[in-house]
Amino acid sequence: MNDLVGHRRKTLAKVVGEYFSGLQEPYSRLLGWEQDVSNGRLFQEAEAAFEATMSINNVGDPWTTISSEPIHTKPFERALVQFFARAYHDDPDAIWGCTTPGGSYSNLQALLVARDRLQDNVLGFYSEAAHHSVPKAFHTLGIRTCLLGADAGGVMRLDQMAAMLRQHPEARPVVVATAGTTLQGGIDDMVGLRALLEAHGQPFHLHCDAAFFGGYLFLLEDHVPGMNFACFDSLAISGHKFFGLPIPISVFCLRKEDQIVLGDRLCITEGACDVTLSGSRDGHTPLLWWYLVRRKGRAGLRQALGQAMASRDSLSAALKERGYEVLPHDPRSLLVPVAGLPRDFMRRWGLPEARLRGREVTRLTVMPHVDEAMAARFLDELDAAVLARVSCCC
Repeated sequence: MNDLVGHRRKTLAKVVGEYFSGLQEPYSRLLGWEQDVSNGRLFQEAEAAFEATMSINNVGDPWTTISSEPIHTKPFERALVQFFARAYHDDPDAIWGCTTPGGSYSNLQALLVARDRLQDNVLGFYSEAAHHSVPKAFHTLGIRTCLLGADAGGVMRLDQMAAMLRQHPEARPVVVATAGTTLQGGIDDMVGLRALLEAHGQPFHLHCDAAFFGGYLFLLEDHVPGMNFACFDSLAISGHKFFGLPIPISVFCLRKEDQIVLGDRLCITEGACDVTLSGSRDGHTPLLWWYLVRRKGRAGLRQALGQAMASRDSLSAALKERGYEVLPHDPRSLLVPVAGLPRDFMRRWGLPEARLRGREVTRLTVMPHVDEAMAARFLDELDAAVLARVSCCC
């Protein structure tokens, strides 16, 4: 029996090992998706400091704890919320929040709060450049929507919103603005949106989906106008993108005064109600995220951002020198949207395929792990792919 168990264990280990070995090659070409993979050693260091095999469930409201729930990491979850409250210029004590399994959950929770606060005549707005989770969340909650266009840089068209608001004077708008659209890295005009909504004269909710860019915009010397809680009402930031957490996670932030009360029927036990969407939440990853933020500090995060921006500029210039069209994008973006790359090459490097105004385009996502060696390999293989195509045609 022991031999059989041992054989089974070795077989399972081999299956898992071989699968992860197969991930190493695409991992070394990670240039198409918003995930930094430079923090592996730091996460190993963090995991060595706590018991990673312990089951930790941050259940219910992270701002309340009960004696029957002694195993949690809610203090670290709250610390993350307060960190981003400070980062985006608000009193940490004025902001409520929680972690979620990802940005899509955070967007859904934002729209749930908005719908229940506004109640009647709710009308949703989002742009064609918004993340795919946004229309999915509106649909899930049964909220009527208006799809708005985006300009050449992927930024929401406010003129179209103004026209729609004039057509619907009784509407109570729920707007999802994006700080870092998926393809071009557009940053919607938060100041303009807030002014437009206030002029409309009806109650509204402005949510900022900053899953990627929210992880670093606060590090820039020139702050993005309106990127603060004076303009938006809620905020979503992912931990597995700029911060590179190994497990998808997001933080959802909201003014405490806007937090909905779901009622006694959702209380876990006396005095502990669940006002989160997911209920149960991973207790390990918030601890890793907190550790990363404290270990690196703003100076370390800013250094990583500077490295990424330098690599972005270098790759963008190299592509232009080779005759490729780099599409309009925000200068604060770590994305390089480009047209004309060979499709087989794009697939080899895991670059997303998309269509923009009738053209096939892709984007490079230049994270802190993209160093000179990786950039050089990318360009060398691109040159080889083009040469092979030319040779084949001849």
